[in-house]
Amino acid sequence: MSPTLKPRKLPDWIVQFVIISLLATLAVPVVDVALNHWPDWSMSLKGYMLGIIYAICIGGLVSPIAPFIWAKTCTWNVFVRWSARGIFLASATAVGCLFAGAVVKLILGTHYQYWQSFRASYDIALVLCLLISIFTSVYANFKNKLEISQLQLKEKEVEREKALKLATEATLSSLESRMHPHFLFNTINSISSLIQEDPARAEKMLSQMADLLRFSLDSGRTGLVPLSRELKIVRDYLEIEKARFEDRLRYDIQIPSDLEDIPFPPLSLQTLVENSIKYAVSVTRSGADIAIRGHRNGSQIIISVRDNGPGFDSSNLPAGHGLSSLTARLQSLYQDAAQMKIFSQSGQTIVALQIPSIAGKA
Repeated sequence: MSPTLKPRKLPDWIVQFVIISLLATLAVPVVDVALNHWPDWSMSLKGYMLGIIYAICIGGLVSPIAPFIWAKTCTWNVFVRWSARGIFLASATAVGCLFAGAVVKLILGTHYQYWQSFRASYDIALVLCLLISIFTSVYANFKNKLEISQLQLKEKEVEREKALKLATEATLSSLESRMHPHFLFNTINSISSLIQEDPARAEKMLSQMADLLRFSLDSGRTGLVPLSRELKIVRDYLEIEKARFEDRLRYDIQIPSDLEDIPFPPLSLQTLVENSIKYAVSVTRSGADIAIRGHRNGSQIIISVRDNGPGFDSSNLPAGHGLSSLTARLQSLYQDAAQMKIFSQSGQTIVALQIPSIAGKA
């Protein structure tokens, strides 16, 4: 498809028109040099000046109209498109030659052979007009493609900056939730209570909390991480919370081993688990069961978190909610290739992440 030529500013159009006219008119002395080893320079200069008149008359007619003809016909059938453009160029060249011949006749007087000069000049002018039109079409095509590529690169850079911003915000939000006094106090109290009766478990929990905080800090700089690393952090988080809720928190993780190297957005699964603890485990006296599952569906990977709690209103999530932020992150990372689904099924609330299966390791 031919490019849609963009409207040009008047000064730019004048400069381009003058340069092309002067260069096109050089064909006259070049032909003289080709046909005569020692041309008459005065006649060549005269021919060059007359050529400028023809170039201005023909170019002044073709140059402002051609972009609109090209744009109008760019969606037509190839044969019809170029036939229409050829007819336009042939007609415009003829009209330009007739007008230029009239100007030259006014300058040179009655001895100028108008129709004989028209027949001779039309053939040369038509060839030059076709060559210039082809050149400018190819030039405009490459220029438009370059501008489109630059625009796409700019859009990708904006998306990348947006993704980095959202990742940073998610990291800060996650770190803020980890550093929340209630979480820290509950974890510290749990560790303190275990120091005497189970020092090994207390030391392990302290290590898990350190790993969780370190991962929260590093996640904004690592981009995607292997799913196995995300699962480790999720297990650490669940073990820390289990020390707080004890038997009220029951969880089961079943992820196929062939998915563990899949690149995965950091803290995404942890956000789903944290949501279940908030809306299922902490709000009921008997607690809740949390099941983490994963499977491959064609080119997609589906990771879900289920709980048997009372559920929550997913249609009215406040701004800054973990799930809302996660949705924005998925959009920035994968555009429309990833999504998060929230639904209820058989007394369970299910939040599922569907992301593309990216080849290779994170």
